[in-house]
Amino acid sequence: HRLPYHESVLRELEEAKFDDSVNILKMLYKKDDDFKKSEKVKKFKNQKHLIERVKIGLINAEVAKKN
Repeated sequence: HRLPYHESVLRELEEAKFDDSVNILKMLYKKDDDFKKSEKVKKFKNQKHLIERVKIGLINAEVAKKN
């Protein structure tokens, strides 16, 4: 059983102890679920490339904050 991509990203960040990044992504995923979008707009959770870009930005911000 494979995890959906958006959940595997959360797990990866949790294992790497990027707690702020995990919390922000969880918030974005919840907003994504709550937001009523037209069918023409893809949900954030379904856009791997966008999740990857956000993940990289969050990691960079969290690393910079720790240094």
